[in-house]
Amino acid sequence: MTPQEILAKCAEHNVKMRVIDGKLTPVGSVSLDFLKISASFIPYKAELIKYIQENHPEMVGHPVELSSSYTNPVPVPKTINVKGTANEKIQRLRVPCVHLGPPLEKASSCGCNGAVTHKCNLFEKCRRAGDYKDIAVCTECDKYEPVS
Repeated sequence: MTPQEILAKCAEHNVKMRVIDGKLTPVGSVSLDFLKISASFIPYKAELIKYIQENHPEMVGHPVELSSSYTNPVPVPKTINVKGTANEKIQRLRVPCVHLGPPLEKASSCGCNGAVTHKCNLFEKCRRAGDYKDIAVCTECDKYEPVS
């Protein structure tokens, strides 16, 4: 894929690419459709940066230098989080919550292979996974915040 083709695909999705401090950055918001196709650009990233630097100096610089209408790029999530989906539950198991404290037991108290009870800064006690009515569960919690 050539840099020109990549920039054309970006334009089709109303995405403007910039090279800011040597990094390729979309300016403004990006659609879910664009996120899906942008993964195919990764192998050509270095070539695209070089092309922009050599052929489009107006697309290169520091955020303040580009224009007064510059907006910070929208952070792109690693997964698309729709509460309750299997992907989000898996992501919540991979990345612990900022409120999760140390384990309070060596084996789960329910007697099965369920999640171990942890100290929780919000709910006093919680578990990372499972189906419990009497205790908060990270995979279902509205207050879950991933550790960054």
